[in-house]
Amino acid sequence: MFERRWANGALPGGPSASLLRFVVREGPFGKFLSEAELARIERDLRTHEVDAGGHVAWRGDEVTHWVVVIEGMVKVEALAVDGRRTTLISVTRAGWLGESALLGDGRWPHDVIATHSSLLGLLPRATFDELLANSLAFNRALLGQLNARLRQFALRCEHERLHHTREHVAHCLAELYDPWLYPGTRQRLTLSQDDVAHLAGVSRPTAHRALHDLETQGLLSVAYGTITVHDPAALQQQASRT
Repeated sequence: MFERRWANGALPGGPSASLLRFVVREGPFGKFLSEAELARIERDLRTHEVDAGGHVAWRGDEVTHWVVVIEGMVKVEALAVDGRRTTLISVTRAGWLGESALLGDGRWPHDVIATHSSLLGLLPRATFDELLANSLAFNRALLGQLNARLRQFALRCEHERLHHTREHVAHCLAELYDPWLYPGTRQRLTLSQDDVAHLAGVSRPTAHRALHDLETQGLLSVAYGTITVHDPAALQQQASRT
């Protein structure tokens, strides 16, 4: 079962505790919730470390926690019957995921996999449900999260259908800096060109050409296993060109 893969202890003091406070308080939910509600989330969160390539959840698992990335990155993947995989979204530092499954049938609809070694925070479903039932502020924040996620997929669909490949790849990287969904994304992304290809739904050679063009424009730098985005706003402007 999903919950057996999680650590059972509260986050100890030290740098990791500071990171946890950051992801709870500096993200959009920190702007809506009361001090008591924020303290409740911090108190109830548990942590789990996942190695690169490790599963956070398998499709069909029961959803027992709402998940936030404290450090690292995870990806939500879909698997075709012929074995092909595609990355639907990547979730970076301070990004939450799993709310739609918690509000739906209670099962993870896709695999969730650590892109690289990651530290996750886990809010028990009981806490999530209690806040949902009793906190208007939490509901407002959750609506904002769902709206941002819907906008993400709508824009992704638009770029895939109407924009050139270079702009589509630029958009898939720029969306990782969405201030609502991913308030803690750093300029240096631990992403390989294969990761970018899966995220954008293109071949690796196509992703390589697009990244080379964006690097030539000075928007980012590509190194082995990493991409450094120099100016996320400029990258988004490039992505908006047709």
